[in-house]
Amino acid sequence: MEGLRRCRGVLLCDGSYTGCPYGDGDLTPLTRSYDCLVCHGSGIEGFIATILPHESFGDPDCCGCLNGIVLGDRADIVCNECQVVVRTAPASELQQTLDEMESTLDMCSDMCPHCGSVNLFPGFSRMVAYVCRECGRPVNLGPDAT
Repeated sequence: MEGLRRCRGVLLCDGSYTGCPYGDGDLTPLTRSYDCLVCHGSGIEGFIATILPHESFGDPDCCGCLNGIVLGDRADIVCNECQVVVRTAPASELQQTLDEMESTLDMCSDMCPHCGSVNLFPGFSRMVAYVCRECGRPVNLGPDAT
């Protein structure tokens, strides 16, 4: 998409930036604890990755997930698979719009046995395995998980 900028990190008082290992390419995007305050681990400024399924918001045949992308004063909610813009909202309302969309879906949760962090999974009624969003370690709940 046009207008996307690789993440530079947090803006400092002197006009320089802290740098971002996701935007620099040192870390593969969306693979760690998403600790960058600007890109949330995506490597793109103004980007919010979600696991909201496109199939629940307009295309039952698409396997993609929706992502929020801030472009100036507006934000698009775009499918990562087919690149369709599902919704457009003011940039200041992007997170609220994503939260409202998420609240319409089935949801399950699990507490990570490694770090104790609660992981939420919108759009799923149960999980068998996942990677903890806080500590990044794999969790296998087994096929009999409820």
